[in-house]
Amino acid sequence: MQRPTVAQCCPAISSARIFETACFCSAKADILSQHAQVFFDNVLAFCGIPATLETICPAQQAAPCWANIAPCLEAAKVQNYATAAVEMCCPAISNIMINDSSCFCLAKTDVVSQHAQPIFNDILTTCKITGTTLDALCPDTPSSPSSTTPPTPNTTPSTPGTPP
Repeated sequence: MQRPTVAQCCPAISSARIFETACFCSAKADILSQHAQVFFDNVLAFCGIPATLETICPAQQAAPCWANIAPCLEAAKVQNYATAAVEMCCPAISNIMINDSSCFCLAKTDVVSQHAQPIFNDILTTCKITGTTLDALCPDTPSSPSSTTPPTPNTTPSTPGTPP
């Protein structure tokens, strides 16, 4: 089977950008993590799309419920997610799970796209949160990346598309 050329992909890229923007932007985290934004922007230009990845999928602020969790998890990350460091985050995580689980679950797409689900599940276990896995706690949340989700365990908080 032959691989399609960039030119053959242009109609699909153009259509996805217009009619499936959320799906199109779900690839942003992977594109950025592979340092391929310049390449992707060149593909858009080649296809005659007068935009860049950033103009099509602008960065958005993390969900408000993550304002207390993200900085704590970033501090825990610096300590390689040591139990004592993670435990400092548990009250904020538990509070959001109880009071705003739908907002909490917005992080699932970023966690999955960053391949950080095992780390995140360990955090939930450390915090003794019932369900103990992101899939169990957020079963109806898609596991595909999205540019509107809060940070997850491998990146800087407040930058969507990145883990806490």
